[in-house]
Amino acid sequence: MSLQEQIESQLKKDKERKEKNKDLLIHVGEGLIKGFLLYFVPATVLTKSISVENAKNAGCISLLVGTTRLVEKIFREYPKESLYHKFRYAISGAIGSTICFSLNPELCNSLIGSFLLVRVLRYFTPEKYNSKWNPIIALCFGSAQVFSSFLKSPNDLANYYNNFLIKQTALSPEALQKLGSSQIYLKSAEDLIHPNSNFFKYWITLFVGGFFRALKVYLALTLVKTFGSFYKTKSIPFVPILLSWFRSALFLTTFCTAAIGSLDVVYKIFPGITRLKLFLHLWIPGFALLIQNEQSRIEQACWVCSFGVDSLYRTIKRSNLKFLENNKKLHSFISVVSFVLIISGLLHQSDQVSNVVTSGLLGFNEKK
Repeated sequence: MSLQEQIESQLKKDKERKEKNKDLLIHVGEGLIKGFLLYFVPATVLTKSISVENAKNAGCISLLVGTTRLVEKIFREYPKESLYHKFRYAISGAIGSTICFSLNPELCNSLIGSFLLVRVLRYFTPEKYNSKWNPIIALCFGSAQVFSSFLKSPNDLANYYNNFLIKQTALSPEALQKLGSSQIYLKSAEDLIHPNSNFFKYWITLFVGGFFRALKVYLALTLVKTFGSFYKTKSIPFVPILLSWFRSALFLTTFCTAAIGSLDVVYKIFPGITRLKLFLHLWIPGFALLIQNEQSRIEQACWVCSFGVDSLYRTIKRSNLKFLENNKKLHSFISVVSFVLIISGLLHQSDQVSNVVTSGLLGFNEKK
């Protein structure tokens, strides 16, 4: 090779390297901006103010997304048989989340962690153990934990879901206060829940009122489905969409009615309302999921089960892990490690995660 050819080859390599570096900077820069906006915009809307705290939190999420993009892009260039290439999604997620949550452990929210953990467990479930009954089993657990917390220990339940159940079950503040009081022996729940009406009249009122409330709950999701269908196919399948809307509303109504209405029956036969007794029978409303079509069962079960896992964590932490409250550094360390493992595991199964997250947010533009 002549000197001229060597110079041209080197110049070509330098140009290619500069273009790669430029693409990498743009790739990471997009992630930093998207990560910042992902947190900052919703937080600003919810708090109705632009605060330094929101900006700091958004900065940490920005680093998570940007670092994940950077590491994944670098490992993408490794040989395909390399472990770095095969596990690049998990490694990049672990590094990005370690930086993010180490800088701000307060971002390790137990509800978000529960939401992600439930999906990790779902994605890692071996194919031979996948069954159409898995969502039912998950919802039965979620139902028992959520409703027992709601009725007897509302502090163990996320405020959002606690307020949602108050509206959906239409229980009066007085009834909730008495049900959650320290009294562990009550002959019947009837006088607390519906003192001025009989059993059947109460059930009918609860079901009919709950159904109309449930229609409002699922209205926004139905509108999103309608617009999504029109955007993709330029047509709107009104009948399937309406049927899905009514089935979802009927599921939620049956779910709540079975839970609250069953208190009358159970505590006439077995007097004494305790948290354990509530848990032991409030799994039954989980079978209301059979009303939903099979496509909707998994997400619905994951949603309720996430609140159940979060409630279980709060219950255990309050009852048996009080030492974590006295040792903030240990609690922060455990929280950070937990989130790193969850996010790493979630991204390792990126094929099952929404493209909005993997491709749009994190820039994973190819399958493993």
